[in-house]
Amino acid sequence: MSIVSVISEYNVNKENLLRFFLMTGTQARSDLSGDAGHQSGA
Repeated sequence: MSIVSVISEYNVNKENLLRFFLMTGTQARSDLSGDAGHQSGA
């Protein structure tokens, strides 16, 4: 496995982790604030 493929693999995983944390964080905020959270997220 080349270094480039390892780095690109890491970047993909990092991107997915960031997206996952953003999604769960937004969901938690909208759960806390109710409809206001859904409007600000849109």
